[in-house]
Amino acid sequence: MFVPIFEKEGNKFFVLTEEFVGKDELEARQIALGAMLVECIICGMTYTKEVQEIDPENTPHVKAQLGPLPTAIISGPLFEGA
Repeated sequence: MFVPIFEKEGNKFFVLTEEFVGKDELEARQIALGAMLVECIICGMTYTKEVQEIDPENTPHVKAQLGPLPTAIISGPLFEGA
């Protein structure tokens, strides 16, 4: 599973929905480009131009909600404070 990495207020995260998971890096980048047109604007987040392979069970993260999006924070102040 590959996910695009987004950032908001110094926190890096990926979105925890099937629509934001790609089967490979290319598909994850395409997902990010689509998100830049809608979700990034609505939620005030930016695409970091990073893609990461994840294992949802073993990737360290902190769950959070960004507007309508469930997210997994992987670094930044909210991650370190948890």
